[in-house]
Amino acid sequence: MNLSSAWDSLVKENNILKLGLLAMGLSIVALTSLVIFYRDKDPLVIERGCYSKSIDTAKLSVTPDEIKTFLSLALEKRFNSETFNEEFYLSFEQRERRKSEQMEMKQRNILQTVIFRNFKTSGSELLIDADRLIALGEVRSAFPIKLVGRIEIVKRTVENPYGLLLVGLEIPKSAKDGDK
Repeated sequence: MNLSSAWDSLVKENNILKLGLLAMGLSIVALTSLVIFYRDKDPLVIERGCYSKSIDTAKLSVTPDEIKTFLSLALEKRFNSETFNEEFYLSFEQRERRKSEQMEMKQRNILQTVIFRNFKTSGSELLIDADRLIALGEVRSAFPIKLVGRIEIVKRTVENPYGLLLVGLEIPKSAKDGDK
């Protein structure tokens, strides 16, 4: 084997490797651009049934039934004494208010439970009707309570499948004046 044929085979091998490297580089650029293009598209959801059809996932709005179920859970997390505080349904402000109220009630040996009844929407606010059960030792009392609440739509997660957050909750001034 002479030097020129060895050099010639080495040049051919280098050219083949360069073409392979160029092809892999182009395929990486093409696949990266496809991933970037398809990552923001909504997934294709197929409804299973007699006639399968594609469902539009962009119309995932919050239904009144979801709001009702969410309010039932959120009021339980906000007010009930024997419920652990979960941050998935309550805003930071509501969690802090809950913490201070529960500390005060614990000092007085009071247990509280709020039972959600119904809600109505009034603009951006929710008018909530509930029953408040208070137990002081063996003495128990039930009171109706009206609340004005505000919710915020957040991303749906496993912990918060409703995609809602209770950001505001207060007793209306007319209800406070009526109790006096």
